[in-house]
Amino acid sequence: MGEVEGSAMTISAALIEGEADGEGVGEADGVVTGVVVGNLSLGGTGKTPHIEWLIQQIYPTYEPAVLSRGYKRKTKGFRIVETGSTAEEAGDEPLQIKNRFPD
Repeated sequence: MGEVEGSAMTISAALIEGEADGEGVGEADGVVTGVVVGNLSLGGTGKTPHIEWLIQQIYPTYEPAVLSRGYKRKTKGFRIVETGSTAEEAGDEPLQIKNRFPD
């Protein structure tokens, strides 16, 4: 794992464990904590595996939501990905995440 990827994993782990701000990932006083996984490169940089790793770390203690634009999908606007959705409707990686974590 490269230095950048290792740093991102360390930062994510710190947020989950509550080391970054003393509260960890969660909800306090109606405020929902968010973690952004992204970079300036498209494809092949490990964003989806990192998101799946994050979900494994916090679920079921927390109920994560993943927002994705769904690269190469044929639909427009926001949509909820269902287990019966297609890659054309949702995008291949959002569908992969939903199928791996259906709850």
